[in-house]
Amino acid sequence: MMKSIRLIIGCWVLGMAAMAPATDSMAAGAATAQQAMQSYLASLSAGDVATLSNLVGGTLKDRSYRVLTQNTEYPQFLRSHYAGVVMTIETMTPAGPNYEAKVRFDYPSSDSATRTFTLSVLDGQWKVIDEQLF
Repeated sequence: MMKSIRLIIGCWVLGMAAMAPATDSMAAGAATAQQAMQSYLASLSAGDVATLSNLVGGTLKDRSYRVLTQNTEYPQFLRSHYAGVVMTIETMTPAGPNYEAKVRFDYPSSDSATRTFTLSVLDGQWKVIDEQLF
């Protein structure tokens, strides 16, 4: 009986130890995904299309490629559109290998909008790969 209890405790300890690195890497992934999201939002406000280009991938890059690389008026549009807007990351939720960021946009006119962004690691860097408006 004592052997089976020791075996169960030993397996539990090994299982907990094996889970610790995964938890640490998930926390690290969430932190870097959140940093990428914060950089993305700051770049929107600043009209920094060079940084935005580096932070987008997947379908979002496909949809925004032309406006980010060829529209010389887009930086000014972004600065004007997001002037005074408070952007708040409400949640960062794991979604398989990705993260989903729910972001609230509070406009000076008292209007607000919520968007969900999907982030994924591409080329070793967290990138925003999709955006949904609600």
